[in-house]
Amino acid sequence: MFRGLNGEMYVMMQGPSEFGISGKLEKWDVSNELKKYNRTNTRYRSNT
Repeated sequence: MFRGLNGEMYVMMQGPSEFGISGKLEKWDVSNELKKYNRTNTRYRSNT
């Protein structure tokens, strides 16, 4: 499953641990972008 994973790139973006972000994504925030999307047009799918 992870055969093509680039470990060096992953650590640079995420950081060395799954439990905390410390890489380049640490301060990435797109919450202001969410208002662009109309929630009424969003479809939710459930497998239950």
